[in-house]
Amino acid sequence: MALKNKIFLAIALSTVLGMATAKAYIVPGGGGQTPPPQGGIQPLPPQQPQQPVPPPIPAPGDNGGYQGGGYPGGGYGPGYPTQPSNGQETRSIQVRRRIMNEQLPILRLANLDRGYNGYIVQSITVYASGSSPRSEVALIINGQRDANAYSPRGAVTLVPRYRAEIGQVRDIQLQVSGGVDLDSVVINIMAPNGGGYPPGNGGGWGREITVPLSVARRMLGNDRLDISPYINMNQYRGMRITAIEIEAAALYQVGFIDVLINSFGQGQSLQIGNYVQRYTVVPQDAVIGQSAASIVLSTRGDMDIRGVTLRLRR
Repeated sequence: MALKNKIFLAIALSTVLGMATAKAYIVPGGGGQTPPPQGGIQPLPPQQPQQPVPPPIPAPGDNGGYQGGGYPGGGYGPGYPTQPSNGQETRSIQVRRRIMNEQLPILRLANLDRGYNGYIVQSITVYASGSSPRSEVALIINGQRDANAYSPRGAVTLVPRYRAEIGQVRDIQLQVSGGVDLDSVVINIMAPNGGGYPPGNGGGWGREITVPLSVARRMLGNDRLDISPYINMNQYRGMRITAIEIEAAALYQVGFIDVLINSFGQGQSLQIGNYVQRYTVVPQDAVIGQSAASIVLSTRGDMDIRGVTLRLRR
């Protein structure tokens, strides 16, 4: 009888000790048990899941590494303006989609409304990441076909052949024939009379100023171009012309330009090559409104005149 009691007490004591050991490894509030540590190494606390990092917000005009596909919503991005410099300003239209046989109203897409009447559209640059064979982009100005380029890729600049003044020009369309992966369209405009100093502010005294003129014209054979109407004679009257810079390219081999001020030739004829270059003429005693009442470019050979810039000094 005594032996049975001893065995019963031993079993009871073993059960009590086992329960105490198990309770030592219950995590308070954990809802369960963890196994005892091995070799005295304590278990690590559970890690909180990391919050996802939001993507950066792209800056205006940034294509965010665009590799093709449509602009969000399948439409067009706004025309972002730049700060004017010498009366010049740039508007960018974000397209970011493949254009198939469409016409884009670029003045409206760039928000160039009546508030820009009198501004001159100097050029339109098309940025394309690719195009199908035999594709074409062309400017349609007031319903008339103008400058064009075939199978555009990269940056392609279209320059209107004639003066494209907003208000006088009712509409400018970019016509796409075929398929073009069009990223963006950039419109370069210039303020009336090329900006510069307003009359009477004295800003031009003692320093040279630059006045770009919105001259874009194709010359064929023996031709003449009077650039006097592109200059505000009243604004710059009395200022001396220190240089005339002409950007031009011959269509075939070479061409020639003579600069005539009040019907008198200024230096030797300029020989124009078949890629766009800037040529400079330094006139003699040419004062706007006095000894320089008229400025004419007389050309021989077929060529494109892309721009004319005057350098003036009081």
